[in-house]
Amino acid sequence: MKVKIKPSQLTGTLKATSSKSFVIRAILAASFSKGVSLIKNVELCDDVKIIILIMKKFGVKFEFKNKILKVFGGLNKEKTNEKLIINCDESGFCFRIVSFLAAAYFNNCYLKVSESLAKRPLSCLIKLNGKNFNYVEKVAECTFKVTEKLVPGKFEVDGSVSSQFISALLFILPTLKEKSEIIVKNKLVSKPYLTMTLKVLKSFGVKVKKTLRGFKISGGQKFSPCNFKVEGDFSQAALFEVLGVLNPIKIIGLNKNSCQGDKKILNVIKFCGAGVKLKKNFVLIFPKKRKLKAFSFSVEDAPDLAPPLAVLACFCSGISKIKGVKRLAFKESNRINSILELINGLGGEAFLEDDVIKIKGGAKLKGGEVKNFKDHRIIMAAFIISRFCEDFVFVSNIENVFKSNLNFFEDFKMLGGNFSGICF
Repeated sequence: MKVKIKPSQLTGTLKATSSKSFVIRAILAASFSKGVSLIKNVELCDDVKIIILIMKKFGVKFEFKNKILKVFGGLNKEKTNEKLIINCDESGFCFRIVSFLAAAYFNNCYLKVSESLAKRPLSCLIKLNGKNFNYVEKVAECTFKVTEKLVPGKFEVDGSVSSQFISALLFILPTLKEKSEIIVKNKLVSKPYLTMTLKVLKSFGVKVKKTLRGFKISGGQKFSPCNFKVEGDFSQAALFEVLGVLNPIKIIGLNKNSCQGDKKILNVIKFCGAGVKLKKNFVLIFPKKRKLKAFSFSVEDAPDLAPPLAVLACFCSGISKIKGVKRLAFKESNRINSILELINGLGGEAFLEDDVIKIKGGAKLKGGEVKNFKDHRIIMAAFIISRFCEDFVFVSNIENVFKSNLNFFEDFKMLGGNFSGICF
């Protein structure tokens, strides 16, 4: 469905949506725990629904009420030889965790993915005890089979592709009988997401030792059920935070001491010349200078910041640089091209040089139709950037936003956003 967005003043107060990354990790840990866990402040976006459906396949039960997810944990390993078909849909992290889980405990498992996810690097070069560990094999266009048994040992993992492979191993290896070690090869990207994994593991009673080269994991560990409160999502908040450079925006429910890497956008906003107040449970962004200066920031550890930073760059005078973007080519869309299309399609000036997206800002955008490639983050960025356009912005495929955020459209309206033509 295509909607027409009218450029509007956007200002006010919002409640942060819950962190999808923390929710998924907490669901995994609770599923591995024998007993009942309560996960609080949960919103059932599409990616969260996927991991719940997957864990149900493995015998885990759930109850959901008033944003509290009750998890009756304990994997059913009695049917290890029966054919299992698991639908990971659009979730790369779900695919990676389930592929290792199946390799450890289930002998006849097939993983199905969406067409767009099938085009992304779902596996990486891993060595187990010195030999290539080929744990999944593509057997059809959107279907993979788990082909090799996951056993304890020394794992060498390429950290330059995604930290999700390491996070996935950190969930499974503690449950195996013997100790294991993970050695990270090449430069590790998205390090804050690993920190989030370690925080969740610790909350559920699992111990992991950091080393200079990676991690050491004792075998035979048991996940312990617990009550886990999910904090607000800095990734989703970032899109609204950049609006604060033009009009005040307050977002409640963000953890001042969060380990989320996307919190760093506040430093960029402050550098550009806007005011930032980060308190215990909220952040306030407000304009200070009429003329904002351009910025330079690497998204290697925070790839989801690229779209909100692209929006911010349009508000700033001069050429801003979003560095370390090569991995964006393997998101829900080729997000390098999607960002360039977003800015240039609305009358701005954006271009790619080597591993850097450069955006010339400071002048109002014309408006027009946005090519979003069904990418949820590009669609949301198009709504936010409409604030800086002279004419209407037209956006299609808006239902894809529910992949990560159920509240986006309500929040946009709450701030004064105006759009029409919506139909689900």
